Amino acid sequence: MESYAIQQNSETSFTVIITSPHSLTWRPLESEGISIVGNDCTIDENGSNYIWTVEVEKPGTYEFRILHQSGDGVYKKLVIPLISAT
Repeated sequence: MESYAIQQNSETSFTVIITSPHSLTWRPLESEGISIVGNDCTIDENGSNYIWTVEVEKPGTYEFRILHQSGDGVYKKLVIPLISAT
């Protein structure tokens, strides 16, 4: 099962990490008000770690949307809420 973590770097910057035990490839979808400023992928004993650094336009609540397609063609979408302090 996938897991995720969110780290708030500043008022408008976040790091989002998805850990997937499978060799699934995650990709971000268009997410209103969110800009991706960095991305990376590492592999460890827990699986693949997809890491995105994102920035939001201004304080508020946003939805970071990501997607993967499994080997059998099934799509899975994950929506991660990001709340920037006002």
